[in-house]
Amino acid sequence: MSSCARPLATDEQIEEFVHSILDIKDSEDKRNAINLIYRGESRITELSEMHTFLFPTFRDSQYKIVTQREKLRKGIYEELIGEMRPEDDEDIRLGNGGALPRIGSLKKEKKAYIIIGPPASGKSFFSNRISDTFGAMILDSDYAKRKLPEFYNKDNGASLVHEESSQIVFKYPPYNVLTHCLREEYNIVVPKIGNSVQGLFEDIVQPLYELGYAIYLVLIELDRFKATQRAFNRYVTTKRYVSLAMIFDVFSNDPILSYYRFVERYGKYFSGFCHFSNDVKKGDPPILVEKNGADDIVLAVLKGV
Repeated sequence: MSSCARPLATDEQIEEFVHSILDIKDSEDKRNAINLIYRGESRITELSEMHTFLFPTFRDSQYKIVTQREKLRKGIYEELIGEMRPEDDEDIRLGNGGALPRIGSLKKEKKAYIIIGPPASGKSFFSNRISDTFGAMILDSDYAKRKLPEFYNKDNGASLVHEESSQIVFKYPPYNVLTHCLREEYNIVVPKIGNSVQGLFEDIVQPLYELGYAIYLVLIELDRFKATQRAFNRYVTTKRYVSLAMIFDVFSNDPILSYYRFVERYGKYFSGFCHFSNDVKKGDPPILVEKNGADDIVLAVLKGV
């Protein structure tokens, strides 16, 4: 975990976080929250440098050796590029669901939609709307995570498979979802936190631009307090933990800064921008803050398909 994130290693440290950041005041609710966060943080700290991509020790016994793992990765890749996205992303499993749009067919128009925002800000909602409207493949490492067995059968499986899922979607030779899409000139949606402008530019924006893609940047704004609170509530529901200290202290409000840095420094690489606030009640539409060359995206998000 980044040294910029506060430690949440003791009940006292977590209690202060629960009280001041999560705004949980009821004594019993606070006690339950402390226990949940303690379990989540302890495993993340223990496994911070370990992952299934390089370390067989942490792999499911059925997929431990190299040949088994290679077959698993290839199978996940083939499912992602060949199967339709289920109605609920949570239903994606090994053997069920891919990254193709649910409505309409995949289009070869060389358009890329990069969506940035903190964890739990609603990137899946935006990605799904844009995917179905513009016939785009969703390049989301979370899809690959849900297909790796350790995601479900290991404590803090999301952390264990983070690197491997990213490799399957963006980097792994000889096959990954990004390379497949670029080779076929498919439209793509790329949801990212967006806390690093330089990393996102070098890894995604610049290569797409050099290949002649029209690139659109979409910001989902959500204050770090709200993002952290929603991430905790999601953890309670799904039992999968993302470090709350990282969300609040490290990712923080950086996606907002990244958006405006992109506009200022790399504006020529983009065909359009739009900025939404998702600080709304559940079920309410996001609020448009600004747009530039992205009218069709705004319509897709606010009106559906």
